Amino acid sequence: MPDDLFKPFVEGNVLQIVMIAFLVGVCIVILDKRAANLKPLINDLKTLLMKMMELVLKIIPLTIFLSIFRTIVTTSFAEFAGVWKIAVTTFLTVALLLTLMLIHLRLKYGVGVKEFFKLNKRIFLFSISTVNGSASMMINMDVCKNDLKIDPNLCEFWVPLSHALFAPGKAVTLVVCAFVGAAMSGATISPAQLLLIAFLSMQLSIVVPRVYGSNLAVFTMMLTQLNFTQDAIGSMMVADVFTVNLTSFLGMFMRNCEFYDLAHQLNAVQD
Repeated sequence: MPDDLFKPFVEGNVLQIVMIAFLVGVCIVILDKRAANLKPLINDLKTLLMKMMELVLKIIPLTIFLSIFRTIVTTSFAEFAGVWKIAVTTFLTVALLLTLMLIHLRLKYGVGVKEFFKLNKRIFLFSISTVNGSASMMINMDVCKNDLKIDPNLCEFWVPLSHALFAPGKAVTLVVCAFVGAAMSGATISPAQLLLIAFLSMQLSIVVPRVYGSNLAVFTMMLTQLNFTQDAIGSMMVADVFTVNLTSFLGMFMRNCEFYDLAHQLNAVQD
């Protein structure tokens, strides 16, 4: 529960914002006609906040580019040479997951590969070039409404929530890095520890800030407890610079696949 109604929006605390939205929605339903003027007011406030977010997010891609450029120019070539195993393993894992998602859409809805990529072309190109889910949220909102033809009311609820809580690309990165890092460190990991790593990876993919390197920085303490060497952990962080674009694309791809599937189940897709 938030301390006040404004602090969660200032700090970007998504769970508290969702709690406020839930309480406001319940109260509006209970009040019904007694608060007839409240519904239009809330809709206008929602439109205002969306426009403010759109204006702020226009400058984020430049900030991300400068940050990644600084990381690359301050990293030695020796560090780059030691991360190829992690990068290749991540690429292969992402390719497998993309293939499975496409097969799922093809079998369930008859959606072809070309058709699906054409519908999502704008957001896919933006996500792989900016590596930032927050910056791509407004574009994805427009893609879901106008290209995927999903009900706007469902889009305005699901898209912001999924961008805040659904980060499969980060989960994949953490699991792959943990497995490859164990091999690099010569550490012996039991099946129970592997399951724990996978579980914590999913949790961390939700709570960790959406910036490159942050997931592994938070993960370092657990990896150290599993006897991973500092060199292996450092290589994982460098590898994240090379794989973050791909995992960002994977996250967006899986997010829209799931949403497309959900919208069909709810009969919220326009023909």
